[in-house]
Amino acid sequence: MGNLGPEEKISPGIIAVDRRVASKRGISRRIDFVDRRVAPDRRASKRSIIAFPVELEVASPIRKTISKIKGETHNISDKGLLVASKEPFPCGAIANIYLSLSSDSPPIRAKVLVTWTGLSPKGDKFLSGLYFLGLSDEYPSIISDSELMRKRRSKYRGEERGLKIRRVQSRDIKEILRIEKEAWPEGLRATKEMFSSRLKTFPEGFLCAVMDEEMQGFVVTEILDYDIRSSSLSWQEATDDGYIRKTHNPNGDTLYGVSLSVSTRGQKTVAVPLLEATGKLVIKYGLKQGIFGSRIPRYHKYAPKMSVEKYIKAKTRTGRLLDPELGIYQSVGLRPVRIIPGYIKDPESLDYGILVVWENPFLDLTELFPFWTQLISSSFKVIRRYK
Repeated sequence: MGNLGPEEKISPGIIAVDRRVASKRGISRRIDFVDRRVAPDRRASKRSIIAFPVELEVASPIRKTISKIKGETHNISDKGLLVASKEPFPCGAIANIYLSLSSDSPPIRAKVLVTWTGLSPKGDKFLSGLYFLGLSDEYPSIISDSELMRKRRSKYRGEERGLKIRRVQSRDIKEILRIEKEAWPEGLRATKEMFSSRLKTFPEGFLCAVMDEEMQGFVVTEILDYDIRSSSLSWQEATDDGYIRKTHNPNGDTLYGVSLSVSTRGQKTVAVPLLEATGKLVIKYGLKQGIFGSRIPRYHKYAPKMSVEKYIKAKTRTGRLLDPELGIYQSVGLRPVRIIPGYIKDPESLDYGILVVWENPFLDLTELFPFWTQLISSSFKVIRRYK
C-alpha cells in the first residue's frame, strides 16, 4: 500500500551542469573553452551552462533556399546563446532558431542575429555567438517540421475547430455545475459554494475548455507545499474539504489538481488540453511540479482478482492501461508515484487515489532567467504519449 516500485523516470532531454562550479575556471574546464571575443564583464549577466539541441534555419537571398544547421548550446542567457556545430553559421545573418528545451514540448522559435563565428580551440567544431532579436513571426516562409506537427496535433485535438482554454468567470458557475453533475457520481460532486470559494481563492487556477461557445470541461487547481516522497494527504485534507481557502499557498512549490471534469457531450480529447494548461501554470509560476490524485473507477470490478498495485500497472491486449482515468494522466506524461488508501470516499475506486506527478523540466532555467518563463509557458505542448 506504500510507495510504488522504482520506475523509469521521464527524461526531459536536458543535460544540467551544477552551477556551483560555474566559476570562470569551472566553466572553461566543463566546455573546454572561454570566449575571449566579448567584453571583459561577460560573466556579469546570469547564464546557464546547459546543453540544449538547436537548429538554425537561414534563408539565402541569392539561391532562395533555406539552410538548416544543427548544433547544441554551450551556454545561454537572456541576451543570447553560444552554439557549437559541425557547420559554420554565416556571420551577420538573421535567422530562425529552434531551441529544444525539453522533449515534453516543441522547440521554442526565436529570431537571432549571428554576431560572430569561428573554430573551437580543438578545431573539431564551429562556435557561434547568437543574439536574440525576438520571435520570428516575420519569417512566414521558414516553417519547421515541428511547426507542421504542431498544426496537425492542434487539428486532432480540436483546436482548429475552436476549442479554447480560458479562465472561469463567476457567470460560468451554472455551466460548471452542469458538467460536474455529468462527470461525477452523486456523493463526489462539488457544490456551488465550493466552486465559488475556489474561484475567489485562486481564479488563475480555475480554467475551462470552450468550443462553439459551449463549455466542454474544466480543471481546478491550487498551490501548496507537497513532498511526493512522504505526503499521503487525503483529498479532503489537501483541499480544505474542497474549498481551498485554508490550503492554497501562493508561496508553495506544487500545483495540486483539485478537480478535472469533462462533459459527456464534450470531446474525448478535452482532458488533454486542460492538463496541458495546468502544465503551463506550473511553468508560469516557477513551481517544482504538478500533481493530481487520480481515481481508478474500474478497480471495484477487478479487486477480487488482483491487488491495487497490480491493477494500476495492468494493461489491455492492445497495450493500454486497464484503468482509463489513470491512462489519461499517463498519456500526457504524469507518472504514478504513490498509492494513497482512503484518499477519497469513492466506492468505485474502493477509496484509493493514485498520486501522479509531472516534474517541471524547465525549473532551473526559469529560475535563472525569468525572461524565459512566459515564452516557455506559452509555447508548452505535450508531445509524448504513453499507453
